[in-house]
Amino acid sequence: MEEFADVFPEKLPDGLPPDRGDAMKIETDPTADPPFRPVIRLSIAELDELRKQLDQLLAAGFIKPSTSPYGAPVLFVRKKDGTLRMCVDYRGLNKITRKNRHPLPRIDELLDRFRGARYYSKLDLLSGYHQQRIFEPHTHKTAFRCRYGHFEFNVVPFGLTNAPASFSNMMLRVLDPVLDKWVVVYLDDLLIYSKTKKEHLQHLRSVLALLRKNGLYAKLSKCSFMQDETEFLGHTITKDGIKTSAGLSKAISDWPTPKSTKDVQQFLGLAQFYQQYVSGFAGIALPLSSLLANNTPFKWTDEQQSAFLQLKRAICSAPVLRIFDPDLLTFVETDASGFAIGAVLLQTDREGNTHPIAFTSRKMQSAERNYPVHEQELLAVIHALRTWRYYLDGTKFSVHTDHATLRHFPTQPKLTRRQARWMELLQEYDFDFRYKRGVDNIVPDALSRRPDYREPDPVELYNLSVSLSPDVRDQLVQDYNDDPRLGPIYKDCLDGKVANGYSFQNNLLYFTRRGATTQAIPRHSPIRLTLLHDAHDSATAGHFGFQKTYDNLRRFVYWPHIAKDTQQYVATCEKCQRNKDSQDRPAGLLQPLPIPSQRWEVVTMDFIGPLPPTARNFDAVV
Repeated sequence: MEEFADVFPEKLPDGLPPDRGDAMKIETDPTADPPFRPVIRLSIAELDELRKQLDQLLAAGFIKPSTSPYGAPVLFVRKKDGTLRMCVDYRGLNKITRKNRHPLPRIDELLDRFRGARYYSKLDLLSGYHQQRIFEPHTHKTAFRCRYGHFEFNVVPFGLTNAPASFSNMMLRVLDPVLDKWVVVYLDDLLIYSKTKKEHLQHLRSVLALLRKNGLYAKLSKCSFMQDETEFLGHTITKDGIKTSAGLSKAISDWPTPKSTKDVQQFLGLAQFYQQYVSGFAGIALPLSSLLANNTPFKWTDEQQSAFLQLKRAICSAPVLRIFDPDLLTFVETDASGFAIGAVLLQTDREGNTHPIAFTSRKMQSAERNYPVHEQELLAVIHALRTWRYYLDGTKFSVHTDHATLRHFPTQPKLTRRQARWMELLQEYDFDFRYKRGVDNIVPDALSRRPDYREPDPVELYNLSVSLSPDVRDQLVQDYNDDPRLGPIYKDCLDGKVANGYSFQNNLLYFTRRGATTQAIPRHSPIRLTLLHDAHDSATAGHFGFQKTYDNLRRFVYWPHIAKDTQQYVATCEKCQRNKDSQDRPAGLLQPLPIPSQRWEVVTMDFIGPLPPTARNFDAVV
């Protein structure tokens, strides 16, 4: 490293990168008007940071004053360390830019290069995009506006749609003398491979010499050298061979052992989506599907465990899971459940069959669980794009989501800081949002609802403890027997006859609908008021409005007319009426009616009702 210390500086040197003949061009639709957006209002702290970063960029020669008809707005995103980073909203420019269909190499062909290799090094360039120039006649298209003036970039900024493809082209030209001999490049991933240590040192020296010759710099903290095992393009590469990275199927392979009928329903719902690719699927799944039959108590034995493990292995291996092919139709399906996110990467082969390439899911962090629903759904998209960047960068694809409003995010005029940070990432991909009904979004929905991801919130924990207390259990049993609707169903369950749509566990009745199981509460049970109070009035509930209160309840209990009862309870809450602003329109001007000047000039009437209907179905008195 001492020999090539100049290739690993702390920061990029001032001045433009050398003219290598690889400047990025921005070809736009000649019939489109230059996008020109108003300046976004910034806080005092952001304005101070803006001036500081503008001075640094001007001093480095990365930007210059502009008189361009183009003008993108500037906003700031907060980095993990708390500092602010300037972000240019290039959505308008990207919309009219002709996409660069840069041909990506086949991943399986790249992997073949590593046969017999034992040592690997990975290099990551320092602020890679800023090491490439913008084609001089096109710099005006990168113009951005702010409080302190109008500027344009001389180097490639972050957020341009063709930046990854252009950067990849530059790296291919720079490394062409050694490409596919002992180094491979896939977008901005650079991997050096060799059979012996001596060879590897020579190969590493030749690559670093090419970087030095072309004025390119690497970030030492993100590089790794002389490794005998490495991750590359979703595969684990070792001296013993190449295997699919566990991360591609970890969301499935780590699926927890079901502990209830509902858990079995969730897992089989996902597995059945791929049954056409699993030989003998019905026979393998029989021990699991038999648990879903009516009047069958949940009992997990070695037979069920064996079938469960066998199905997981089948889904995570060929012919279900395939290697990514950049020439095939590609799409990503995502979903968020309120406590986790899930996604699946899929491709349609030349015979019209759709195969998964990879699965991913994770629990939401505590702060993420407080995001608005549309941001949770967008978080699932961001997670998928970050996870599969090496597949999706430079590939045209679509994102399928059951949240229709995401389709409007690319044109949303105002962004929060969080959305701005995500928007900068999304701008570099060539994709579109497509709506997919929730009932059809099976796989990501199941991934985002893995049983081990769910952490009951305080409201749910409280009510679960209430539902298990002896007093409440006895009260429920009494209410079941007294209820004209649930009474017969409860008695049948005691006799071993479980009605369709219900389940019976621990002498309590549960209602099952659309794969979700909730505790059945009799319509007139006094327990309803306890549940309503806990979901709305308690310290953990916060006096939410009808929709949130109803959602909290509906997740784990059900009784007839639960929505109507919840709405009435919230509407008559004394604290809400006293402390919350009215959502009604302002009342009109109140003034007395003028005194009539003659008979029948003014007619008034009033109604009494509703009353019990008469034989002719009248229910009011005028």
